[in-house]
Amino acid sequence: MTSLAPLIDSDDHFVRTCRDALLSGDYRVPLFLGLTNPVSHIERGQRDCYARALPAIAKSVGPAARVIDCGYFAGNNVGLILQALERPKAGIVLTATSDVRAFDVSLPASLTAEVSLHPQNAHEAAWDLEVMAAGRTLVCISGGGFGMLTPETAFRLLDNASAALATGDFVMITLEQPRDVALLEAAYLEPATHIINTALAKIGRCEGITARVFSEANAKLIRLGGIAENSASVTWNGTTCVLDAGTWIDFGAIHITAASTAAQLHPDFVVEDHWTSGDQIVSLLLLRKL
Repeated sequence: MTSLAPLIDSDDHFVRTCRDALLSGDYRVPLFLGLTNPVSHIERGQRDCYARALPAIAKSVGPAARVIDCGYFAGNNVGLILQALERPKAGIVLTATSDVRAFDVSLPASLTAEVSLHPQNAHEAAWDLEVMAAGRTLVCISGGGFGMLTPETAFRLLDNASAALATGDFVMITLEQPRDVALLEAAYLEPATHIINTALAKIGRCEGITARVFSEANAKLIRLGGIAENSASVTWNGTTCVLDAGTWIDFGAIHITAASTAAQLHPDFVVEDHWTSGDQIVSLLLLRKL
């Protein structure tokens, strides 16, 4: 196995970065700082899609494959995916944490794949792995993580995947594709509030900051952030950052991508197949490298 990006304590690293940014007047906080669990509607919709998609994906991928699981909450479904494939050779989980208790370790004794955990800066979308199987490679970006990436980072992730994969290999991604953006806004109201408040609590003691979630239908995204009320502040280690009323703390956005245009995310891939959850919010796409 070739070396990967160094393992970092992502929370400490990004908390320090956010504190410095706030003091300099840069009111941006990375969304992933507040992610502690998969968003419930994504997890539910993804499992719904898996029930119908995995048999077809197994047929497309074929035997003796390797699975590379990356992105937010990498490893949560690696066991489920490996069990659906025919005699898989390797399961590789790329993550910014080394705590194996966070992953699906309930693998049957009969599983042919060797499952391993490798450190990576999961937010930089940079990895380089040698071939570990005789068959195809399936890269999984699940848990809704693809929509949580900025368009630039999402492209970079697919660019790195393209460089590492052979023609005919596959990438499986989970996307949120509601018929009405307002449906997704309603689904995110509670989890997004939790994400925002969790991230702010990691930065320091916050007062006078209210979580906000709203949709931009024309832009096809859900924006997350916090709005400062009167006497808003963030305090840590004896340092206080005072925010003017109306200051917007930007947590980024959830991007919505239509299945019919997903191939436009990167020119090296084409949509092989796709499935949609029963509630019509979550879609699972199988991309094939050209």
